[in-house]
Amino acid sequence: MRGEIERRFVVVHVNYSKENKNPAVLERLGNPDKLGFPVLVVLSPTLEVLHTQETGSLETGHPKIPGHDPVKVIAFARAWGPGGEH
Repeated sequence: MRGEIERRFVVVHVNYSKENKNPAVLERLGNPDKLGFPVLVVLSPTLEVLHTQETGSLETGHPKIPGHDPVKVIAFARAWGPGGEH
C-alpha cells in the first residue's frame, strides 16, 4: 500500500495540535480540518486543491481488523493519482 501511494504522490504530513494549529496552511488547503483528522488533500502539480477526503470511508469497518483497508486506499490512490479517473 505504501509503495502505491509513494509512486503516485508526494506525501506531506501537516501537523495540527493544540500548540500548532497551522491555520495558514489549513486555510490554503481549503480548511480540510472541517472533515476531522486524519484527512487527505490531493493537490495538482500547481498546488490547486483537487480533492479532500475524510479517511473513515477508507477504513476496514471490521472491529477485529482495525485501520485502513488496503484495497480502498489503493483505489483512492489510483483514482486521484496521475492519470486517475476522478
